[in-house]
Amino acid sequence: MRTEIRNGERVWTESSIEHILHACKYKEKEPDAVHDVIRSLLVASLKEAGFRKTITQDELNGWSLQLDYWSCYIKLIKPLDSGCIVVIGIEQYDIDDLIFLWDKIRKSWVKSLSLRSIPPHNPKSVK
Repeated sequence: MRTEIRNGERVWTESSIEHILHACKYKEKEPDAVHDVIRSLLVASLKEAGFRKTITQDELNGWSLQLDYWSCYIKLIKPLDSGCIVVIGIEQYDIDDLIFLWDKIRKSWVKSLSLRSIPPHNPKSVK
């Protein structure tokens, strides 16, 4: 397992955190190996969280989780000139930020819940 539920929230396991930190350390020296490690980590962990693969290519991998009122899209991109880029929704991050993946997903989820509780705007009610 790459993730676990702790205090009701999905988090990385200690082993996964070690993999991410190791990848961050070697991303400049061994970008291909780092990409393979991060891709493997994301494949397993996102599957555990219910995401499904949407794109599977050498330099581009994507996953999505779609619910009735919320969705989350994650991409792993390997540019020709560097290690890895992680895209969550429309925000781009370096692999150093992968440590915060589950926090970023939770933040997106909470934001969608707060938006749903706002009643729709009725232009006829404006005085």
